[in-house]
Amino acid sequence: MEPKVLVYGKAKGWTALGIINAYLKIYPYATLEDLNKAFPRDKFASTKSTDKLLVDLNELENGVEANGTDREKADVAQWRKIHWYLTLEDGTEVIFYKIMWGESNFPTIVEHAKGLGIEVASFEKTKGGTERGSYELEYLAGFTFQVDGRMTVNTLQQEFKDAFNACLRVYEPSGKKANPKAHLAGLRIDGDATQVGSFEATNEMKVMDFEYKMKSIFGINVQVARSDDSKLSNDSSMLKDAGNN
Repeated sequence: MEPKVLVYGKAKGWTALGIINAYLKIYPYATLEDLNKAFPRDKFASTKSTDKLLVDLNELENGVEANGTDREKADVAQWRKIHWYLTLEDGTEVIFYKIMWGESNFPTIVEHAKGLGIEVASFEKTKGGTERGSYELEYLAGFTFQVDGRMTVNTLQQEFKDAFNACLRVYEPSGKKANPKAHLAGLRIDGDATQVGSFEATNEMKVMDFEYKMKSIFGINVQVARSDDSKLSNDSSMLKDAGNN
């Protein structure tokens, strides 16, 4: 599969987290169950302690607090402190069950990610134990993300800005700007919040087509604006150019 998102990582654990985050950029409404289906643990580790690669951070914290060793408690506290976890659209905070990015299984998840349209463009080790890892993402021409009625307005706007370097204004039926915490399906002009719907937004899609899709599928009005939100984008511009036109 042609890559849609590139990951530039430092340290194996952070790079692996970047791979998961890249998947969420393509499928921002994915649940924890969806992630574990996309990244089945048995492809990356043979241990039998759990059948999941990713787990709920809060559940892991509670379990460690009740039965964990001092080292396990310290590890989880550190992961929370340095924000080594991801927050899903439904609010679930997810983390790898265990650090297991050794010489054999790290290349495996890197290779697996290619089949999902995610490629690690560069990787480097940290210099000593005091340097923290990190990752950055780059969106390519083939990048698409699925706009879904379960998304909140805030998530849609953030993902749209990341993908196309353009701003997205979302409105309530009254014409007021939508509450960032509102779900797209709940904003429908016709009041039918059961019609969730979804579609893929692509770099080559025109601004006017994106705005039409949002209204026809979700029944809500949106406007695409330039990257600084100072002016509306040209209707005939492709989304990849909307931030400047």
